[in-house]
Amino acid sequence: MAYEVASARMRRHLYDILEAAPHGTWAGMLVNWTIAAFVVISLCGTVLETVPRLNDEFGTLFRAIEIASLALFCMEYAIRIWIAPEHVPYRQMNGRTARRTYILSAQGIVDCLAIVPLW
Repeated sequence: MAYEVASARMRRHLYDILEAAPHGTWAGMLVNWTIAAFVVISLCGTVLETVPRLNDEFGTLFRAIEIASLALFCMEYAIRIWIAPEHVPYRQMNGRTARRTYILSAQGIVDCLAIVPLW
């Protein structure tokens, strides 16, 4: 019982950070800026590694950036799936149904498609 309460509290806290008020709290802003920075850094690394000379010199760095980005984006996607029952349209659903509905929603599909190329 205590685990369920703590889990629900953590899920709600993560929902507030990622979805409810990402620009209103320092944690929400930090998470959003971190994700945005990783998107830009990942894109820059992907573009720069296509230059043979740069790839020869910095290939290990580019691979590290790619792995770090993949880890962050997969973690974000997993958290978004886990917090799905906190979304207003899904609150009346049980956890499994809410998560499945999120995964099959437009936002869930776009989030998934964003990380699939990294795999």
